[in-house]
Formats: sequence, C-alpha cells, structure tokens
Amino acid sequence: MKKNSLQFVNLLENPFPLWEYCTENGFTDLSYDEWYQGGGDLSFFEGDPDMMKIDGETGFFAHCGDKVFFWIENYTGKAEKILRAFFTAFEVGTTRGGESWISGQLPKGCSGAKELQSWQMWERLNCGIAYRGGAGYTYTIQSWGNYLRYTA
Repeated sequence: MKKNSLQFVNLLENPFPLWEYCTENGFTDLSYDEWYQGGGDLSFFEGDPDMMKIDGETGFFAHCGDKVFFWIENYTGKAEKILRAFFTAFEVGTTRGGESWISGQLPKGCSGAKELQSWQMWERLNCGIAYRGGAGYTYTIQSWGNYLRYTA
C-alpha cells in the first residue's frame, strides 16, 4: 500500500461507498435504500469494532482494502485527522517525529500516541484509538492527545 493511498469515508456524510463494499463482498443483497433504512451503515460495526474516541465521544472505524470507513456522531473533521495520522504512521513505520517500529505492526509508543493498559483507561481518554485490526479479541489502546501535530 502506497503512503496516503487510503480513502477515508465519513459514513454520516456518505454511506453509499460502504453499501458498495458490502454488496461487492456478499455482505448484503439489499438495495441501497433497504440497506440504509435498515441501519446497514451502523450495523456494519456490530461485534467488536475498532474504535476511536474524539473529544470524549466514541466512534467506530474499519479498514477495508483501500478505504477506511468511519462513523462518529457530531463529526468535526478531527476523526479523519486522527485516523489519517494513525494509518500514515502504520503504513510507513515511522512517525513525523522520527520514532520507528516494524512496518506492518501496530505502532507502539509513537510520538503523539501513548499505549494504555486497560479499558478503565480507555473510559477516561479524551482522544484515542482502540485497535484490533478487525480480527482477534485483543485491542491495543492508544492515547492520541497530540494527534493534530502529526496529521498527514
């Protein structure tokens, strides 16, 4: 995946690309209107989704191919910025601050992000990411309090 090759899709603004993805991958055979009216955009995140917290509010995201779909109430633009910073760091294996890790593994302790130890800490976060990569049962929880310094 090339740096900055991801498209970030705010589902509150445009859920249609998620419906296309679900249709192409056999997750739904409903028409767009039936899928949307039935809450298909939010039901996509049922189970154990990857999560973000922006200004104390929890939202959800999913990395699907070349797209990152995200859903958060009261969208202000910060959600895309934190996700763009997170995935840019993940893709290139280094932060803008120069800290590095093995590319393709979850960034740990990168500049502007601090890994946390428990869900109790997640509850107290103002800005952060709870990431499991769409699989498994273990989340890595990171605080991204200074994420605006590292936007792509």
